[in-house]
Amino acid sequence: MTPELQAVMVFASAFFQVFLLGLNSKLLRDDKIPAGFVVSWLITLAQFAYIWSVAHSQIDTAPFLLISGLGGSLGITFAQYFYRWYDRKFHRKGAAA
Repeated sequence: MTPELQAVMVFASAFFQVFLLGLNSKLLRDDKIPAGFVVSWLITLAQFAYIWSVAHSQIDTAPFLLISGLGGSLGITFAQYFYRWYDRKFHRKGAAA
């Protein structure tokens, strides 16, 4: 795998891992247990992808941490906005957030 493709894998797996962890936190806080169950399985897949990318990466440590940190930071940010949209759209129609 090329270093560029490895960087994409690191970024995407970090993004989705943190995105899904943040999303699941919100879901379970609001007692959306079935959705939390499904998202937990997706977290397992994202964590596997991240561990795989760590084990197989040939990217130097500093760029790896930068790419991973950026992916995770954007992941948690997107999770917050996604959940806000999801909650308004499907659960609190007309309520101010």
